[in-house]
Amino acid sequence: MKKQGFTTRSLNIPYSKEDPHKALQMPLYDSVAFEFDSAEQIAANFRGEYVAHVYSRASSPTVEYFELKLKALSQSHGVVAVSSGMAAISNTLMAVAKSGDNIISENHLFGHTYALLNQTLPDLGIETHFSDLLNPQEIEKLIDNNTRAIFFETVTNPQLEIADIEMLSEICKKHKLLLIADSTITPPNVFKAGSFGVNIEVISTTKYISGGATLFGGAIIDHGNFNWELNPNF
Repeated sequence: MKKQGFTTRSLNIPYSKEDPHKALQMPLYDSVAFEFDSAEQIAANFRGEYVAHVYSRASSPTVEYFELKLKALSQSHGVVAVSSGMAAISNTLMAVAKSGDNIISENHLFGHTYALLNQTLPDLGIETHFSDLLNPQEIEKLIDNNTRAIFFETVTNPQLEIADIEMLSEICKKHKLLLIADSTITPPNVFKAGSFGVNIEVISTTKYISGGATLFGGAIIDHGNFNWELNPNF
């Protein structure tokens, strides 16, 4: 069978459940809450025994389909959609690092990301070591037993510096660290992060993916290539 191109794949991603009306485009679900057939079914859902949408703050069919699309297009293990790019970054970093931990990042970052790392996370006990991420010797000097990840932008905003991703990946593998990339400027149609050794991508879908900055959104993409037993927080 001929290998499908990116555009063909993006137009032929199946729904998680068959649409009862056979709609060619996934309908938009504007509901806040979803009904169950019985109290027992609700209880089973809360116990994790029956998977279903409950409340749109957590999930909805519309968001789920977006996640399935992005998973297919990024050829990743799993995707979680969130409310913005900064939500993707903050949720990811606060999940992988706890009080007493540190991460390593670059000197040039999107302004709000820098403020998160330099002002907000220290109040939670999470330190950031800022480094020249093109200098492997400088990076390795900063790594200690409490380092959990290297976080970088594939193309820095707004300096447009290009990261040496394969070098960063080798350092992370050597020291058993997560490699987390903000790939907002390099969406999946131009950049296959997993093939470069990136473990987690965070994306502001507000930019290219929304089709012209018309909708706020963000995504956390797990490429399934990190052993989570190496992170003591999991």
